[in-house]
Amino acid sequence: MNAEAAAKAEARIARRIEAAEAGHELGFASKAAQKTALDHLNRAYEGVRDQHFSATIEDAPEEQDARNAHFAAWEIPFDLHHVRDRHVDRLAGRDEARAARVRYLIELRAAIKAAPIVKIVKTDDAEKALIARVQSSIVALMEQRKAQYAEGLRLVEIFGNLPVSVSVHMVTNQFGTTFPRCFYYMNGKLTALNVILAVLQDTTKDDE
Repeated sequence: MNAEAAAKAEARIARRIEAAEAGHELGFASKAAQKTALDHLNRAYEGVRDQHFSATIEDAPEEQDARNAHFAAWEIPFDLHHVRDRHVDRLAGRDEARAARVRYLIELRAAIKAAPIVKIVKTDDAEKALIARVQSSIVALMEQRKAQYAEGLRLVEIFGNLPVSVSVHMVTNQFGTTFPRCFYYMNGKLTALNVILAVLQDTTKDDE
């Protein structure tokens, strides 16, 4: 694979991952929306698998028996849901960054499958204001730190004692607009923001 083709393949993988992340971050109003996010992950994994296969071809020996053994040694599953720790370890033996990406795909897939299906309801002004407050607080923290990436941010003034943390990537789109792409964790598990806000609202009602 030449450099241009490799760059295009990498961009396709990144777009698929971003689409799945965006779906999870917004939450799912239907099984179809959840399936779409999972499909994006599957296509992303296919791209990673193709990268791994291309690298395996590049250093494959010529002799047939040795070549067969070489491919068997580096073989990984065709589908993401069949990937196990031993396969990730196999990927790490060739490219740790690629292995880390597959670990993340597995984590995100589990989070998407575990996400509840929440029917769309009209967002009231209070919830819109809270979402805006969360986002502006994150942007302010990132500007204060002069950072493009952060893990484990705690927004105690918003989430209180809820076990919520945020990992943030500052992203610039093709139009030059920079915005935060956020991954919310509750009790250490990747969780959609709308689910966290629902828990927060329930907690607030209980305290009243």
